[in-house]
Amino acid sequence: MRPIGRLIVVALLAYANIAQAQSSELWKPTKEEVTRLAQETEILLMRFLANGVVRKHTPWDILATISLNSFALNKSTYNSSLALEALLSLQDTSKNSKTYGNFKWYTDDDRVLDLNGVEFSIRHLLLIWKLYRNKMSGKQVEEVYRALADSRGAIDGHEISIKYTNIFLMNICNRILLGEALGDQKLQSSGRQRLKEWISRSTVDGTDEYLSPTYTAIDLENLSLIENLSNDLSSKALARKALDLLWLDVAKHWFAPQARLGGPHSRDYDRLYNTGPIDNQVSRAGWRKERSVVDGPFGAYAYSPPSAVANRIKGSGLPRFMIERVGSAGRISSYWSKNLYIGSASSGYSAHDNTLVANLGAGADVPTISMFMDGRGDYYGLKKILEPGSGHLKSLHLRPFIASVQAGPEVLYLTSGTAETKVDSSLETTMILPADAEYFIDGRRLPIFSSTSKWKLDTILDGDNTSLSIEKDIGGRVLALMSNSSSKVGLGLSQSFPSKFGQEYVFSADVLGKGFSLHLDFEDGSGNIIWSQSVDAGEGNRIGFGRISVRATAPLGATRLRARIFLDKGKHSSIRIRDLTVMVGSTSKIAWQQIARFDFREFKAESLPINTGSTLVVRRGAAALAIRPLAAWNDGGIPIKFRLINDGLANNALRLTATHSRTHSNGVGTAAVWLLGQDFLSDEYKFEQFIQRAMNENVKLKTNGSNVFMEANGEKYLLRLEVDLKKRSSVSYRISNSTR
Repeated sequence: MRPIGRLIVVALLAYANIAQAQSSELWKPTKEEVTRLAQETEILLMRFLANGVVRKHTPWDILATISLNSFALNKSTYNSSLALEALLSLQDTSKNSKTYGNFKWYTDDDRVLDLNGVEFSIRHLLLIWKLYRNKMSGKQVEEVYRALADSRGAIDGHEISIKYTNIFLMNICNRILLGEALGDQKLQSSGRQRLKEWISRSTVDGTDEYLSPTYTAIDLENLSLIENLSNDLSSKALARKALDLLWLDVAKHWFAPQARLGGPHSRDYDRLYNTGPIDNQVSRAGWRKERSVVDGPFGAYAYSPPSAVANRIKGSGLPRFMIERVGSAGRISSYWSKNLYIGSASSGYSAHDNTLVANLGAGADVPTISMFMDGRGDYYGLKKILEPGSGHLKSLHLRPFIASVQAGPEVLYLTSGTAETKVDSSLETTMILPADAEYFIDGRRLPIFSSTSKWKLDTILDGDNTSLSIEKDIGGRVLALMSNSSSKVGLGLSQSFPSKFGQEYVFSADVLGKGFSLHLDFEDGSGNIIWSQSVDAGEGNRIGFGRISVRATAPLGATRLRARIFLDKGKHSSIRIRDLTVMVGSTSKIAWQQIARFDFREFKAESLPINTGSTLVVRRGAAALAIRPLAAWNDGGIPIKFRLINDGLANNALRLTATHSRTHSNGVGTAAVWLLGQDFLSDEYKFEQFIQRAMNENVKLKTNGSNVFMEANGEKYLLRLEVDLKKRSSVSYRISNSTR
């Protein structure tokens, strides 16, 4: 078991002084929180240094967090001083450089690649300067002030479109706080003026980076830092006004049954679950109970609570249908009921948007239903590639033309696009669907294989170099086969449980093969590993199966346990698993309970054609969604079919895919669908009525040259949508009363 580091011991001794020093500040840690923050900082130090040498490709945020936390813990060690030194060394200090004053993102970058580096890095340095200047050495005070002064030109000269919401607000935050730190009234004033412009525009037109699970959280951070740290009352008041706008957006779209933002999203990096840093913000607000958040100083000062109006509107007034502006050129539509959320967008913002989504029933581990175009076979958003210009790895999809019209839980939606780069090896439209649902086609139940294991892959797959499959031995026993030949990533299979201080856990596996390890990782409320026990199988068992176990006791501050079997990168390992068991109990009481077992079943691959005009119904709990493919054309304009595909349940998901081209193509692929949802289908009779209603809906699609006309004449509404595919524009859309 890894010993508690010196940083933690010193932090505990200094706790009384910290609590007193922070009594008038927002970060008021308990003794337990000090311990956990020190543990987290020690883990970051291990990620930063290897035998006293700075690790390559260490990002700025690790260095900044170590530096800030160390000052907050009242103990700046030699290693943490190295972190501050390394952070400052990322700044371009050449006055003749075009990026003078900016910051590199990683320690091994040879130049500034991402011009946003200065915006992110300066936020932490401003917090250190504002709160802990009296804890810095004379040399550190001089160096940090020089870094702040050098960054002024990069901040003031960073011209950002108001549509680039998170960086626009971050630049405003830095103008105001940096202006105060340097005594620069002009810089402060420019920040306030830009914030007034953003509030005025957003009040009318909404936010361009709308409902992003990642960037909405950063927006809230930026504004909270102004409200909590600025000495200027007018700046604080403006920040509060902007915070109220953003919190209201989150409140209107928070889908509590699945603990996530409902509706369509711009810039979503989690294609499967639509989660991100916004979860920490709503957890602090008490809206998300699945995971608590223990604040360090940055988290405390970068959070301001939602308004009373936002708290009141969250989850009230259901069912609700909203049409909202999201920037001057776009709109989103959202229908929200107790167990159902359906949303659509009229246009896209980036290569990671979710513009047609639905949520059915409860469960934080249920994939969001979403439809998108892709050129890399990345059906679940797991294959990261280097984003041009930024130097960051992201899961990038295509940016097609889209058009939609929605009334209540009913949507007409069209997407049309082409492959964009040479790395796009295909052209497909995919809709992700939950594997644990019931499926019906034209009223007939589909016996889809939906047996999923509670053991989940917890690493990003590296194409064909990593895999999890199910097979049977000659005796008919089911085995799980894990393989990893990647030099980039390891491959982990894990299951998570609540944990309790002092309880003992044993994780055992019956495995054939080598190059793997077993881990018991204890996490705090923020999901950070604070204690880990592991055993390496070494050469393992190459001839026959053998059992290996790891045992650990839950430490103070642990709220969850993750049992994990792991194949390291670069070892070219392949193992067969026939048992995985986790036990909890106490040796002294001789009372043990099994909390996890080997639950894999032999996988059945499926690929079922869904005819144009057929109605596919998906039901989870009391909510159901009808999906009718209206048309799909390949890159040559020939009609094709969607297929319902079960290609493995590692992500608890199926997919509905139309393949426009199986190779790189310059042609255009197009697909159109109709959706209808309904909630409160508590008995079979109501569900049968919904199926009949969906099958009887009069939905049409006609083409005239490059124009496509779509119409749905339902029980309540008549929806019409006309688009010009050649011009990639909506000719018209209309919602009126049904003519039925």
